[in-house]
Amino acid sequence: MVEPVPGGGVVLLTKPTALTPADRAALRETAGWLGVALRLDRARADRDSAAARAEALTGDLAAARARLAEVRDLERRRLVAAITGVTGRGFADVRAAVADLRAVVDRAAAGELGSGESREEAAGRLGAALDELIERFRGLVRGVYPAMLPERGPRAALEELAATLPAPVRFRGGLVRQVGWEVESGLYHAVAAVLRLVADRCDGEPVHVDLADEDGELRARVTAAWPGGAAGMAAALADDADRIAVLGGGLECVDRAGGTVEVAIRLRRHVGAPPERPPAPGLRDAIDDLLRRGWQGAPDERARARWEAVAERLHAPPRLAVLAGPATAAVVAALTGAEVAPVDRPTWYAHGDGGATVDAHGTPVVLLPAEPLRGLSVLALPGAVDATRAAALPVEPRWSVDAVLSPGLPPWFRAALSASGHRVLVLDVLGVDHHEADPTGALAAVRDRLARGLLARADVVAARRALVDIEALPGADDLRWATERVRAAAHDLAELRVLDDIDRGAVPLGDDHPAAVRLLGAFGTDPRTRLGLPAHTPDDRLHAAARAEVDRWRALAARPGRSSALRDAAETLVRTCEGVVAATAAGAGPT
Repeated sequence: MVEPVPGGGVVLLTKPTALTPADRAALRETAGWLGVALRLDRARADRDSAAARAEALTGDLAAARARLAEVRDLERRRLVAAITGVTGRGFADVRAAVADLRAVVDRAAAGELGSGESREEAAGRLGAALDELIERFRGLVRGVYPAMLPERGPRAALEELAATLPAPVRFRGGLVRQVGWEVESGLYHAVAAVLRLVADRCDGEPVHVDLADEDGELRARVTAAWPGGAAGMAAALADDADRIAVLGGGLECVDRAGGTVEVAIRLRRHVGAPPERPPAPGLRDAIDDLLRRGWQGAPDERARARWEAVAERLHAPPRLAVLAGPATAAVVAALTGAEVAPVDRPTWYAHGDGGATVDAHGTPVVLLPAEPLRGLSVLALPGAVDATRAAALPVEPRWSVDAVLSPGLPPWFRAALSASGHRVLVLDVLGVDHHEADPTGALAAVRDRLARGLLARADVVAARRALVDIEALPGADDLRWATERVRAAAHDLAELRVLDDIDRGAVPLGDDHPAAVRLLGAFGTDPRTRLGLPAHTPDDRLHAAARAEVDRWRALAARPGRSSALRDAAETLVRTCEGVVAATAAGAGPT
């Protein structure tokens, strides 16, 4: 008789006489105990393996902490040197300008002012010195934490930096964005240090940067004219070489033909043990990660259901509510191009092959094979427009709309929508009806505003909605720092926020209003549309126009006496234009 052993193997029993039921039971019990012994042995082996791995990880942790302490000390020294340089030069210029102004004022009081002197000119020199000091501090902050780096990676951040340097920088190659933040940051700061070092001393000769991802390493090679040779370059980059070495990489300087020096930088893709999951590269992925962590930390099923609802809404199409009284069904029909029967209660319209159903809240859902409903859900809300409905539309889970179409909305309705904290696009367009010819052009206007103001930024609008909803969920306080990091890293969210502030009249732009809303993507997010240029504009002209806008809005942001709202809007516009500059740098050639 043969009896299999759980986990592998068999027990064979032979007997000269027939096997009895007791023999068979004993055989099965023996096989069972052998299986237990086998599992126990494997468990001991797994335990020993886990203990060895834990010991190795403990060593890795100690080494990582030592590396972190060393990197922290190197960064402290670098920042101290940078701040000392800024304060030393900047404050010296300011002190000299103050002394000059004080002397001019004293001479003017004594009636001894020279013919070529004036208090206004001295004050102007002081203002220029202060502006220069402020700009140096801004540059220092941008160098410590480049906003483009977490959003678009090292190459985009380096291109943004290169656009501000006095020498042309030409990039080739690229990097795969599936590495840790410390690796991308380490590579960026090392290459940035080389670029800043050589830009002022290469006599206008182009600097070449080659980026590659090879053999499990990120590699950068910077080639530029350098009068001091490889030895001088290595001495100037000693701290940066130490920082790269601590991260497990290397920085080497080699003399090349023609008086050029090549700086080769390499970093392993992962510092220490590779991560279990690559970092989320996009805004929606980052929010998915927040929602997953929040769901895992939720205390009960009810709390988890709330996290799941926010995750589901994040990936749902944008929602448009139509409030037009008795004409609501006619407006929906005009918008979708399909026949819609009058309704006497809230009803959803979504893309489908036809038929009807209900959603999780019991609201009817009509499926229509209408092209305008691809990527958009429409909610028909018959009845009166009142304060209760206005307050519920953005936040009520069964509605949570992103846009409202209603002719002649009262101001208090708009205020109620804004008070929710969510972004709700208001389409207050008169003349929308069911006539296919659209004689007033109102239907075309609605579709255009929907496309530009909502559908083109559907992912960003959904992300902003999710971030607002997360703040009210149980356990959100534990993710507050991570949530703020997502907000700070996503420039698209900053653009939406500033657009909303402008719509509310909170930003006193004056004559700059049309250019600001256009640059922020109110009329389309294509770079040429943002800059008001024709679609066929070549890259070099686009690049030049973007650089001019950077200078314009940077000057506005730095101008004394501006409100904090205007300064914040101008700084956001500077970053928008810098993104266009970086994106077009390769096609612009030397500048």
